[in-house]
Amino acid sequence: MIIRRWAPPIFWAAAILLISSIPSSNLGAVAPYSFPGADKIVHASFYALLGWFAAKAAGGEALNLTTAVWTLGVIAVFGAVDEWHQQFVAGRAADVMDWLADTVGAATAVMLFAWRQRAEVA
Repeated sequence: MIIRRWAPPIFWAAAILLISSIPSSNLGAVAPYSFPGADKIVHASFYALLGWFAAKAAGGEALNLTTAVWTLGVIAVFGAVDEWHQQFVAGRAADVMDWLADTVGAATAVMLFAWRQRAEVA
């Protein structure tokens, strides 16, 4: 069933948008991290989960290279739009390095998903 398959990535993408809409003055209560680079770890982790969910939904039991590339491309565009939207949130800003962390997290998850599938087949 297609709705059931796509529900996790859609809901997780909505959660990312919701979290990225929180003004920076309220962000400390949600993400109380304070060491250098912590925000990049959060970005990569959130988008890695999105990448895993999307790869599973897009590829099902057989994620091929074309589907993996398209999946990653869509997530990278989503990440760019999310960063762009943050410039309109109080105290937030668009950051190319955040987008890069998003994309690296998603790419890592998509590759791990594909590797896991191939390992199960072998």
